Order: sequence, then structure tokens, then C-alpha cells
Amino acid sequence: MSVTLYDENGESQVIDHVLLDTGSSGFKVLKSQLNSSLTFSSILQGNNPESPISSCVTYGSGYMFGSNNLAGLQIGGQRADNVPIQIINDGSQSSVPDNCSSNGRFANLLQTSGARGILGVNPMTFESNSTLQNLIYVQTSSGFVNIVESSVQTLNVNPLSLLMQNNNGLIISYPKVSKNSTISIYGTMVMGLNTTSNNVIPSTIQSVRGNPNTNLGYFDVNENGWPVSGIFDSGTDTLALGGYNIPVCNDSSFCPSSPVTFSTIVSNYDGGESSYIMQTVSSVQGLGGYAVLPYWGTRLLPSSGLAVYGLPFFYGRNVYLGFYDSGTSTTPTWGYAANTN
Repeated sequence: MSVTLYDENGESQVIDHVLLDTGSSGFKVLKSQLNSSLTFSSILQGNNPESPISSCVTYGSGYMFGSNNLAGLQIGGQRADNVPIQIINDGSQSSVPDNCSSNGRFANLLQTSGARGILGVNPMTFESNSTLQNLIYVQTSSGFVNIVESSVQTLNVNPLSLLMQNNNGLIISYPKVSKNSTISIYGTMVMGLNTTSNNVIPSTIQSVRGNPNTNLGYFDVNENGWPVSGIFDSGTDTLALGGYNIPVCNDSSFCPSSPVTFSTIVSNYDGGESSYIMQTVSSVQGLGGYAVLPYWGTRLLPSSGLAVYGLPFFYGRNVYLGFYDSGTSTTPTWGYAANTN
């Protein structure tokens, strides 16, 4: 997808190949992909012009580091101003603080996914700075110094929630995918829920409420008797599930000798009214060789406490996200239904 970015002088640039990520909040873009003429207002500590903020974001595969700024963003014909963004890798990698670089290797988007940026659209709409504890910095003459996270405005905010219209959620739709597919596929993102004729929530949708006390709105999952937290994560190319006696390859991905189909139970975070059985796709060794369907995924052991329904879960489904405290959802809400198109 594409996002139009505006700097403090009104100059704009279209950023294409942006990764749509339901597993994070906020817009991040690689410095190497920005026009050199663009300038952005820095997010400051205590409005001190000599204290611009940088932060470290950690992922399962490593870290990203860069400055935090304010910008205008236009998405789907709608614009929001003063949106917190992060410009990744905008300085020398040798200057990355040790407590950031110790989280693994630099997660190079272009190399791993071909993306120039990330649009984080998690239904919690913002991630508390407390999740970045000890990973928010100001730069001094002697290097980067950690600061108290409460002295800075929220750094990671879902830009869709800041739009003037259709800002209460979204629908992500992908067609069905065969394991033999070798061509590109195209999905759609529709902004808003029950605000226009094209974003009406059907009565057949299966939905679960996420926990508003977590930064990513996790719901509950029962994996073959193991209770864990779960998330629908379009920014991950695998399904990460534990609690099942399935052989694992040397690369840590599932590799049963024949296709395996099993189900998990997803339910409201508070053990509320409904729980739903979700049938997963079959798994065979070597799915990583197909152009469209990512491999089944790294096995996530139950002790890690998280079930990740990555991009393969989205294929053939409409996935609905109701933004927290938006007037539509008093909790972060996740839903899904078969895509009949």
C-alpha cells in the first residue's frame, strides 16, 4: 500500500510498498527511502529544542532505531496532521545505544520484506511509552542517554485513528490462496466500521474482545489445552502456534510428513460470552518454496504465552479491527469471516 507523507513545510512524498501491520501501532519509514529535501519537526523532551527524541523498537527478528518526529499523513484520500512517526536508521548504525543493539540484529525492512515503511494499525490505536522503557533516548555530546518515558508524548499511534472520518476501525480482505500459487495476490483495506455502505459489519462475523490493559489488545487462545494470549498479525508471515505434537524442521518451522489440520479456540480476554473454534490451514513440508503462501511458521512453545495468527490466517478471510475507545468498541475488538469474493 501507499502513504503520502507531508513534512513541516508542506512538501510531500508518496511512500509505496508500505507494510500493513495489525501487530503494531504507528508509522515507521526508512530514512534511505525519503527525499533529502524533506524536513520534520522533532518530538522533544519537555519542549526543549536541544532534546530531540529517538527510540528503539524491538521485534522478534531484531531491532529498529531512529528519531521520532511529527508529520502529516494522507491515507485513502484522508489526511491527519501532527502524527507521530519514526524515521528508521537516520544516523550511523555505530551510534545505536548498546541496550538497543543487544536485542539482535538491525531489522532491515527492504531485505526481509521489500517494504519501505510500516503502517501499524493495531486496534489498541496506541502503544504506551512504558513498553519502550529504557529504550527512549536523547542525544548528548557523549552519545544517547535514556530518559523517563513519561516525559515524552506517546510515540506510537495508529494514524487511522487520527483521521477525521472512518476512524473507528478497518477491514482487511485477502482472497483464498492455493499452496501452488506462484503469482502475486492483492488485498484491500477498507477504513471505518458501519460508517459507509462498504464497511458494514455482517451478522455472521465471529469476534473476540481484546484486553484493553495490554498494548496490542491480546485475546485469549486455547491451544490444545494450553491457555495463551493471541493476536491477528498481518505484519508476520507465519502462523506461530504451540501445544501440538507436530514435527519441527531444522529451521524451526513445522514439517509433518503429511498435511495436518487442527483447530484452536479463541475467546474474549475476560472469559465472556463467546468463544469460537477456528480451523487452521493444513501444513506440509516445504511451503516456504511457494511464491505466495509463506511457510507455516516457527513453532511457538506454549510457555512463551503468545499465539500469532500471521498473514496466512488472513488469506481467504475478511478480518475486522474495532479500534479501542472509538465509539464503536469499548475494548480492542478482532473479528473474522470467510471472504466470499
